[in-house]
Amino acid sequence: MNKIEVLLANFHLYAEDLRIDLTEPSGRFKWFLVSILFGARISEKIASNTYKAVERYGIDSMEKIIAAGWDERVKILDEGGYVRYEFSTGDITNA
Repeated sequence: MNKIEVLLANFHLYAEDLRIDLTEPSGRFKWFLVSILFGARISEKIASNTYKAVERYGIDSMEKIIAAGWDERVKILDEGGYVRYEFSTGDITNA
């Protein structure tokens, strides 16, 4: 086994844990969203919980993020436990 195979055999993949199908365009967008959440200085659990909250609200495209509005985005981030960064991440559409 080469190093990559060993890593893949022994460590989980976040996309699989979060049931994101990276072969689908919507899955790649979801992965983009997850990368923003996991990129902040918060725990893996909070990032995962926040992504799951985003999923529950059916936000799976940039159009839906924009349509949700700032207050709704902050509410979703709060629900996931992402409260420390809610204001900067709530403004994701201004990036």
